[in-house]
Amino acid sequence: MRIAVTGGNEYTEFFLGILAAGKNRVTVIDRDKEFCERVCGAYDVDAILGDPCQECVLEEAGIRNFDVIVALGPEDTDNFEICQMGKKIFGIRKTLCLVRNPRNVELFEKLGVDQAVNIPVIIAGML
Repeated sequence: MRIAVTGGNEYTEFFLGILAAGKNRVTVIDRDKEFCERVCGAYDVDAILGDPCQECVLEEAGIRNFDVIVALGPEDTDNFEICQMGKKIFGIRKTLCLVRNPRNVELFEKLGVDQAVNIPVIIAGML
């Protein structure tokens, strides 16, 4: 499976390690050059340096050829925008995003994100 992952943070780095251990072709898209270099050195992933909120950066990454896009950035609005572009402009089959504000989970899913994830909501659901 071809998976694009956006947002350079501790979640992203851990997630990339899990994905790279499988039989996935993974590309990270982020504006932080050091992060891109670090994950490429640590895992079998490709990296595109640029702002994933910009359509031209996603186009350059060849996003049309991906199966899934996972947005793990720090801003809910950016993650939503990335998923929306992936689905509506590039025809990505499945979109997932991390949301910090639990109120955005239902809203983002109603607006077309396949899976909006809020960690406290998931933990509460496990209780």
